[in-house]
Amino acid sequence: MVTDAITAVVRRFRHALFSMISVAVGILAVVTTLGLSQSASDNITATLRDVEGHQVVLRMPPRAWEIPETELLTRLHQLPQVQQVGTFTPLEARTSTSVEVRSLRGRADTPRFVVATAAGLHAQGVVVRHGDLSGLAADRGDVIAVGPQVARALRSDPGEGHDRIDIGPLSARLGAIIEDSGPRSMLSTSIVLSPSLAGRLGLLERGQRSLIVLSDLNHREADLKLAADPARPEDVTVTIPAALRGVTARIDADTTALILTLAGVSLLASGMGVATTMLAAVWERRSEIGVRRALGASRVRIAGQFMTEGMILTTIGSALGWTLGVLITAALARHHGWVLGFPPWVFALPVLGPLVGVVFGAYPAWRAAQVEPAELLRSL
Repeated sequence: MVTDAITAVVRRFRHALFSMISVAVGILAVVTTLGLSQSASDNITATLRDVEGHQVVLRMPPRAWEIPETELLTRLHQLPQVQQVGTFTPLEARTSTSVEVRSLRGRADTPRFVVATAAGLHAQGVVVRHGDLSGLAADRGDVIAVGPQVARALRSDPGEGHDRIDIGPLSARLGAIIEDSGPRSMLSTSIVLSPSLAGRLGLLERGQRSLIVLSDLNHREADLKLAADPARPEDVTVTIPAALRGVTARIDADTTALILTLAGVSLLASGMGVATTMLAAVWERRSEIGVRRALGASRVRIAGQFMTEGMILTTIGSALGWTLGVLITAALARHHGWVLGFPPWVFALPVLGPLVGVVFGAYPAWRAAQVEPAELLRSL
């Protein structure tokens, strides 16, 4: 049976070559698509994980509000891995309902309050659209920054005669209009207060103090805790923003689904090519099959021969396609500066070649086995 299959492949080499090329192209597409998808995904995920490791949040107990900002910054900047640090503390949502915010020309309904210093805003990566943060940098206690939506509601602009804003019983000056960097939108509806102003408003009595820390990837949580609170480092918690972790997890999940879908479609296309080619071969070789059936070949032997031919073609084609796919993927990944990566099961594709031949060659083999000896007479 194997000998008959090999003989048939050699005798019909041109047709067999077309089938092998079809399989090779399909497997090449699978390997290249999966390799480039995995490499690009790994690169994106590594970048996001760098950001996760780059930005951390230190949460300190309420008593930490008594520590001057300069003292905290001096402690943390003693760590060589710390690049930027500053206070950035979003207050609880219920705070906005207890403090009225208005200007001479408008009113802001339930804005979100953030207690931050200029250093904390820089560490958070905010963008200053209008004005400056010098008042917050000096912690003058009467300067605030607001998001674009709040500025529109209050109809206020820094330095244009409409910059006085009443926050509860206190009056403050609008120093800057700021917004988040990237796709975030928290600051758009926020009012940023300095720690001293927030303290005078009674907003710091029970709230934790949060510090945004930008550091390299070699930071140790224990070192950050000890620098922030040498007396009681156990009271300090170090967290990575949940949004970043969620983005990374979603990218991993979406990429996995994409890779599996592309692999399934590519393998299906390759298998259909094999099935189509073998069905054409059955049609062209009806007289040959009729002769063999007339000479006593059983249906099982005929089916087995065509199944074996399919396995031979897909094995050679998948090995060739896999090799070319790996080489092309490696070249493209190097060109883009990505680390080459493949899903582990890609390395099993050469082994899956014979399986593809069996699955998609089953129907052509069955059709070949149904050819009757009478087909020989029709061809005469």
